[in-house]
Amino acid sequence: MKENKLNEVNQLGIKLLEKRKSLGLTQDTMAKALDLSTVVYGQIERGTYKLNLKLLTRIANFLNISLKETMNLYMEKS
Repeated sequence: MKENKLNEVNQLGIKLLEKRKSLGLTQDTMAKALDLSTVVYGQIERGTYKLNLKLLTRIANFLNISLKETMNLYMEKS
């Protein structure tokens, strides 16, 4: 991945971490709800796991946010 793309993925991971914590959820809770290992979910939040649209949709559904909002998290610059 190019460096700017890595930064975008890292920003999404940070935003997902913030959203998860604001809801009082643990990585373990997220991982179980998404049928992932805790390691994989941690990689998502660190921006080291390549997300696909299907998984991004599952995350959005679990966090009770729209896919558009999830994509906005992806596109936001901090």
